[in-house]
Amino acid sequence: MGRNTSEIRLSVHTDNEGVDGISWEADDALEPGMQQAKAMLLALWDAEKRNALRIDLWTKDMTVEDMNDFFFQTLLTMADTYKNATNNRDLMADIKIFAQEFAEKASRGGEAPFPGSLAYLVPLEILHALRVKPCLIHNANLTYCYTPYL
Repeated sequence: MGRNTSEIRLSVHTDNEGVDGISWEADDALEPGMQQAKAMLLALWDAEKRNALRIDLWTKDMTVEDMNDFFFQTLLTMADTYKNATNNRDLMADIKIFAQEFAEKASRGGEAPFPGSLAYLVPLEILHALRVKPCLIHNANLTYCYTPYL
């Protein structure tokens, strides 16, 4: 059977105050073309160093309510991913219970906007080592292409 490659492209647009836009597209996306997002969490596992590398971004106009929903939904999907990868239903259930507790506590919060943030910029040499290559770095727009091995 042949080897396939699928590309995922991310664009992060910034100004002097932080992130003002995130867009992405993927060869295998359900909808073609660039899609807009208000936040993203990207985690990559370096098995050799036993270290997670992360890029957490959100736009400066994202509300606390949207961030709370984003985290709640992310925690639920992480629980499912963990169960699918490990077949450990008990820890999946614990993660989902935590997600529900998080949602209950977060719903008591306000709606002040989060400041846009480039929470973690990974050095270019690490991006290259992870096969994430910059496609374009121009003015305030940072664009990366990610080509995973499938």
